[in-house]
Amino acid sequence: MGTLPERLEAVRKKRGLSKRAWSLKAGLSPSMVSQLVRGAITNPGFATISQLAEAAGVSAAWLAGDEDAGADEQPARWVEVEDRYPSRAVVIAMARKKGIDEAAIEGLATKAHKSSEDPGEKFWWDELMRLVRHSREADRQLAAIDDEPTEAEREAFD
Repeated sequence: MGTLPERLEAVRKKRGLSKRAWSLKAGLSPSMVSQLVRGAITNPGFATISQLAEAAGVSAAWLAGDEDAGADEQPARWVEVEDRYPSRAVVIAMARKKGIDEAAIEGLATKAHKSSEDPGEKFWWDELMRLVRHSREADRQLAAIDDEPTEAEREAFD
C-alpha cells in the first residue's frame, strides 16, 4: 500500500478506530494523528510510528513503509488486542502517556472484572492506583533486603 497517510487511514478503518480513540490508545495527541492521516506531517519519528502500530496491532515496519513486512505482524508487547472494556483501554493509554509503572499497567491490562459490562474509567483508575501502590510497596521491600547476611545468619550457616 502506498503512502503513510493511505496506510494509516486503511489501518484505522480496518480496526474501526476513530482518530481520537487511536490517539489515546497510542499515547499521542488527537491533533498529531489527524495531521498524520491527512498527510500534513510527512516525516514522523519511528517512535510515533511504533506507538500507532502498537495501538492498532500492526507491524511498525509495515506502517513505516516496508512493503515486505506483514501488516498484521503483532508487536511483542501487544496487550489489548480488542479490550472488552473500552474504558480500560483509555485508562491504559493515558497511563502509558503519563509514564505510570508498566508493571501496574500490565496488571491492569490482564485484570478481569466480575461483570461483563464495562465498569467505567473511575473503576479502572482506582484499580490502577491500587496496583501502583502494591508495586511501590514491593519495590520498597526488595530495597530493604540487605544482600549482606547478618551475624546470626552467618552463624546459622557455619
